Amino acid sequence: PDGTRLAIASLDKTMMVWTVFGQWRRKPLRHCSAVLMCAWSPDGTRLAIASLDKTMMVWTVFGQWRRKPLRHCSAVLMCAWSPDGTRLA
Repeated sequence: PDGTRLAIASLDKTMMVWTVFGQWRRKPLRHCSAVLMCAWSPDGTRLAIASLDKTMMVWTVFGQWRRKPLRHCSAVLMCAWSPDGTRLA
C-alpha cells in the first residue's frame, strides 16, 4: 500500500516480502501447499494468503500469524480485504 514493499506468492509453498529495491524483508512465510495469492490489508500491516492447502492465513508484516488459519472445504484460490480492512473474502 505504501509502494515500498512487494509480496510474492509462490508454488514452492512460500510467500516472500521484498523491498522495491530487491532486498528481502523477511524470511519466507511457509505453507503446507502452494501459495496462490496474497493481498495487503488497506493499512499495509497484514497479508492475507490463499493456499491450495484449503486455508487462508493472515500474517503481520513481521511474519507472525494474526489468527488461526481460516479453513475452507477446497483450495482457496483468491483473497481480498474489505476497504476498511475488517473483513476478508
